[in-house]
Amino acid sequence: MLISMHTPVCRSGSTSESVGAEPSSAEPGYRLEHLSDTDLLAGTRRLVGRQNQVLAELLAHLAEVEARGVHRLRACPSLYAYCLYELRMSEDAAFRRARVARLARRFPVIFQKVADGELHLTALVLLAPHLTEENHRELLALAKHRTKREVLRLVRRLAPEPGVPDRIEPLGPESVGIPIPRPPSWRTLVESLAAGVRELPPGDRPKDWVDRAGAAQDVASSEPPTRATPADAGLGSVTGTYVDECGNRCRETRLLELHHLHAHARGGGETALNLTLRCAAHNGLAAEEDFGREFMRERSRTTTTLNELRVPGRALGSRAPSSRQRYAVSSRAC
Repeated sequence: MLISMHTPVCRSGSTSESVGAEPSSAEPGYRLEHLSDTDLLAGTRRLVGRQNQVLAELLAHLAEVEARGVHRLRACPSLYAYCLYELRMSEDAAFRRARVARLARRFPVIFQKVADGELHLTALVLLAPHLTEENHRELLALAKHRTKREVLRLVRRLAPEPGVPDRIEPLGPESVGIPIPRPPSWRTLVESLAAGVRELPPGDRPKDWVDRAGAAQDVASSEPPTRATPADAGLGSVTGTYVDECGNRCRETRLLELHHLHAHARGGGETALNLTLRCAAHNGLAAEEDFGREFMRERSRTTTTLNELRVPGRALGSRAPSSRQRYAVSSRAC
């Protein structure tokens, strides 16, 4: 099975496929009754091995996506948002893959260990805060083929938690005679959060990205792309104003910045017509489009060095700034 590497198509149209349809007899590849127990177990192990290799390649791609900042071109202010909204991952899957991709770019030996099945993503997320250039090989070796519980024990040895007092006394007066409201039942909570079944248009579904015949083919729709608005996504009205080429709008709602449509460094005025809201990532993207990516990276490195000289106790050559810090620095030029 080959994975097509074409650019994701724009979101548009609707699909006529029924939701929750039963598997048809035309899909014999998923009916395994004919396999013997030995073949079934061997096939399962083989698939897990292939999955680990594909996962390592995916992490390498995600790390490069973040390094280049190209997730911003898809109206995603962070790699996590790109995994969540563009690649259709769940929140926990997006968090783990984005976190480990960033970690593996810092310690490249992680890529091969994931491909070999020696370390799972949960273990790497737990170890991430404790890995350094000096100890990462030793700690990764200790975590090899460990369960989550075993890795937690290792982490506790690295960073012991403070002791808990023998007795905890309640604070404040006792609630005598004060009625305590009952929390809603689990069913009530689930029903209040549940929404209608969400269907994705052709070309925007993960299964459309895999060409089962082996030839990469783009799935395009004849209808024009529809522009996603914050109201459609249930985000309210205060979000970043960046819209990508497919009409998808940035979903970031926090730490928005004023952006000059005509760069301030090139004579853009402080007028309402020249100002709009953007997140730090897309503000930085606009600066790169105006002044060039290499110029903004050099500016970011220079600003970071000056900040290190100003902050007491911070030595040169310490950890590089995060993606948000880089974008925040670069956005000042626009």
